Amino acid sequence: MRVDWTRADFVNRRLPAWMGWAVLGVAGAASAGVAWEIERRSEVLAALELRLTHQVALRTVSDAPMADRAVVETDLALRRGLGIQWQPVFSAIEAPGPVGVVLLAVEPDAAAGTVRLAIQAPDLAVGAAYLTYLNAAGLQQARLVSHQALDPSTPGGPVRLAVQAKWSPYGP
Repeated sequence: MRVDWTRADFVNRRLPAWMGWAVLGVAGAASAGVAWEIERRSEVLAALELRLTHQVALRTVSDAPMADRAVVETDLALRRGLGIQWQPVFSAIEAPGPVGVVLLAVEPDAAAGTVRLAIQAPDLAVGAAYLTYLNAAGLQQARLVSHQALDPSTPGGPVRLAVQAKWSPYGP
């Protein structure tokens, strides 16, 4: 059975008139659904904005009702974290210090106002020079917490140091 495709007419078919009305009705229902969802979400966003405005107005945890205390405590912790001035401590740590000192790790603790550093130095004397450098660079009470010789068989060889210093997280 052979089909003559030249006689096939795909374009000139007419759909019944009710199909056009059905498509128009479905499109109208979909548009109404989208409009309803937008309205519902705008009400949710307005309620969220009102709640956030109320939380910002509360300055302390004691001002908040019992149900909101956990939310306010979280908000205050976040504000404290955002108010920390990180640039001075990182500038002091990352600026070039004594030759041969390699910074391995930085662990700032904003709550305690301390920063813990892991460094590697060619010898213990250079590590001590880095401590005095940190004190001069703006950190306070830089002290050696622990040290470890990388090659215990060679005295005066490279060492790995744990250093702790105080800093003011919220500026001077």
